[in-house]
Amino acid sequence: MDRKLVYASQVPLSADFLQVQRNSMLALAYDIQAWGGTGTIADGLGCIPSVPASLAVQILPGSLCQLAANDQTAFGSLAIDVTHQIMQQGILLDATSLTLTPPGTAGQAINYLIQAQFQASDTDATVLAYFNSANPTVPFMGPANSGTAQPTTRKGIIVLQAKAGVAATAGSQVTPSPDAGYVGLYSVTVANGATALTSGQISQLATAPFLSVKLPAVPSYVQAGSYAFAADTGSANAIVATLSPIHAGYANMSIFVKKIGSANTGAMTVNVNGLGSVAIINADGSALASGQMPANFMAHLLFDGTSMRFMNGVATASVGSLTASSGEGINVNGSAVVALNVPSLTTNNAPGNTDLFPYYNQTDVRHRGISYAALIAALAASLPTSLLRVTSFNASGTWTKGANTRRIWVFATGAGGGGGGDPTSVIRLAGFGGAAGWTAFAIRDASALSTVAVTIGPGGAASSTGDGSDGGQTSFGTIAVAPGGQGGVGSPSFGSSMNRVAPTGVAGSPVGDVVLRGGPGNGPPSTTTNTGNNWGGNGGNSFWGGAGAGAINEGNGTTIAAQDGTMGGGGGGGDHGNTNGPSGKGGDGFVLVLEFS
Repeated sequence: MDRKLVYASQVPLSADFLQVQRNSMLALAYDIQAWGGTGTIADGLGCIPSVPASLAVQILPGSLCQLAANDQTAFGSLAIDVTHQIMQQGILLDATSLTLTPPGTAGQAINYLIQAQFQASDTDATVLAYFNSANPTVPFMGPANSGTAQPTTRKGIIVLQAKAGVAATAGSQVTPSPDAGYVGLYSVTVANGATALTSGQISQLATAPFLSVKLPAVPSYVQAGSYAFAADTGSANAIVATLSPIHAGYANMSIFVKKIGSANTGAMTVNVNGLGSVAIINADGSALASGQMPANFMAHLLFDGTSMRFMNGVATASVGSLTASSGEGINVNGSAVVALNVPSLTTNNAPGNTDLFPYYNQTDVRHRGISYAALIAALAASLPTSLLRVTSFNASGTWTKGANTRRIWVFATGAGGGGGGDPTSVIRLAGFGGAAGWTAFAIRDASALSTVAVTIGPGGAASSTGDGSDGGQTSFGTIAVAPGGQGGVGSPSFGSSMNRVAPTGVAGSPVGDVVLRGGPGNGPPSTTTNTGNNWGGNGGNSFWGGAGAGAINEGNGTTIAAQDGTMGGGGGGGDHGNTNGPSGKGGDGFVLVLEFS
């Protein structure tokens, strides 16, 4: 909401005061629109016969909210604003009387439409004092001292009219439609010769936009089902129901009606809130039969665009025939409900092998029976009960499923990285061990499998002069994929950085239900001395172990070579010393397949 700013010692302007009022009206308009939308809303405005009785009706106090221009005419010194349409509120503080005239022809009647419209009305005119610059002590009276009276209040009012329809034979008269800009509220019937009106001649229009339920009453309305439940007040074949609040039309209507104390004797209609009678038909579109809606029955009616469908109807027509079709149940020809009486059943805790159980076969789309013995055998065959075969792969190849294999467990381990070398004998430094490969574990249903390609990653090559090579990726088809381990870092030259990072698994995309990174390669125990015993770092262990030990420089000119990794383990780091001590090769990848029945 906008607010005007006014400052100390500022000369006030008329527009400042007027804009505050306009801003307040805009805020109220959008508040109404937020909860009520932009449709017309009526509240109060009851319609009753005059007291004492006469040919007049009284419209009681209330309000009408309607979409209208912000300001149709200038609002004081503010310009007109017809561009913006907002929800305006008209208020009727005191009851208003409308006099109606009966038709002059005997036997005729006429319907009057009580219609309403919001209007902005400038009232309370008076001659206002204006500043006289020539003589400030003597004000001008009216604009330019003209003495002209001006309105001082812009009221939001409700214009009410009684619009006469066309007189016609009593019972055939029609209520006229509202004029443009107006909304219809009530219809009042006046017959020839009438001298006074009663409440029975006044009816609220089904389309009248009254706010019939206030917010505090909404929970009780929902609990009571008032929105969709009504008791029938009509006759045996013509239901009359009244819902609260009133529906604007039959579209999308779904209601529950308690039938009066007599069953129908033929075709039926329903009239809800005076919207007009529509036919009631069965849910399948067929006509209702006599007695199909019993007395005191709770009927669920759903409008289909033309008629009300009787959604919970009870069929009473006789059955023409019952036909069994090749074990597929019974076809009922007719619209009746068929009661199938099943003899009392007794408990038997020990079914025999030949006892039958029914089931529906998805393959041939038929209902079938299976014996107790066959059912137990089928269930036993569907459960994994024993380990059938174990197959391991140290080299690439193809896995072929066994004849009775139903489920497999797969372990796939990537190849280990080769150990890092030690390129010089001057500095007794050493290389890092290679990292172990990843291990991926997966459990799969093997019913759709026949063969699966197995790829064993090669172990990373050893190095005597630098970094070891990375291990290769191992895979069991696309079910389990395990990247290899990173090669070990070679020994640096003397004086270069000693801050080297231990190798880990090769960055990749492992695939499996569970994936485990291989152990990292180990660094040499000593990397800063050029005397004494040195040895290369050990390789990392895979899921299976298999790390290769690092080379050992015994300090007496003898160097023991590093070990190769196995089962995806990393190769040991090299140590040159006075004689060559190369690093170890990474262990090749590995696949293990367990087959279950």
